[in-house]
Amino acid sequence: MTMDELIAFLAYLAMFYAPLGALSHFTTWLTSFLSGSKRTVSEPRNPTPWSDQKGEIEFDHVTFGYHSHQPILKDISFRVALG
Repeated sequence: MTMDELIAFLAYLAMFYAPLGALSHFTTWLTSFLSGSKRTVSEPRNPTPWSDQKGEIEFDHVTFGYHSHQPILKDISFRVALG
């Protein structure tokens, strides 16, 4: 086999496997999209006002990420006062 034939063979092989790789990425994207869409919360049609608000919200040294080895928020601290 000559070098030209080897390069042509590898190019044909790449053209064959590239669509298969794209399909495998498509399934990954699809499952990620579906799991993300299940996490959305729908708003009620007629929400009632929240009249008895109490307290505050505090985040103290919070680290968050969708994957444990890739945090998006690192050591975030803040406080949200009432109102």
